[in-house]
Amino acid sequence: MPAAAFDADRFAKVRVLHDRTDIPGERAAAASRMEAMAKAAGLTLVQALRRLDGGKTAAPRKPRKKAEPQQEERAWSPEWQRVVQEYGSESAVFARGPWEQALVAACARFTIRKKTAGWPIGSLWGWSAISVKDPAPEIVAAVEAAYPMPASVQQAWAEYQYWDKLGRDREARGAGYGDPSAPVALREQLVERLLNTLPARSLNDMRARLSWMEHTNQSGMTPDPETQSALLTALRADFERMASCLKRRSSRTGERI
Repeated sequence: MPAAAFDADRFAKVRVLHDRTDIPGERAAAASRMEAMAKAAGLTLVQALRRLDGGKTAAPRKPRKKAEPQQEERAWSPEWQRVVQEYGSESAVFARGPWEQALVAACARFTIRKKTAGWPIGSLWGWSAISVKDPAPEIVAAVEAAYPMPASVQQAWAEYQYWDKLGRDREARGAGYGDPSAPVALREQLVERLLNTLPARSLNDMRARLSWMEHTNQSGMTPDPETQSALLTALRADFERMASCLKRRSSRTGERI
């Protein structure tokens, strides 16, 4: 089937929509549309963009803030292109996976969708990642029940790594693109709490806890005194548990510890 003619005017209009919106989902949808239009014309997205920028059909652009040219440059950066290649398309980077879908569905009745007095849109009854107060218990229960909570330190570390990578991959598109929704942000906080408090019952759990501690140190994440105390308490209990196991082994084998 022969390639369709490249409709530069139409492509330019979609690109304007892509460049003007601050909503990640809308940007992803526009990017997906541009990819489809380029593919139909037998072009890659980069080739279509270059053809548009080199011709006389480029659509007029809305005046931008000073930070936006940097955002545009970042949008087509090698790092972002690497992420898009890994996922298959820009829209796939922002597509909700099973965990994210489950969290959004579980929190649907708590999510603020219209302007209210004091409760921001997208928050969970006013709670967001920057809230000082704890979310309502029923919201926490909904997030915990969306899908099984990690049962071990190793599982908690694996889930944390999943959300951390997803956020960094989306952030490669531009500042703010990696910000999690309120349901995801709360789940991340609950998982972090498990990393700080769950007992390590295996060497893999111990490795996972040490990896978590190394990560927080390298990331410059400074835990509050209460969190630090809980982590140290859990770590001490881990070593005491391991020492007890070694003592039992020593009593059976005669090995000195």
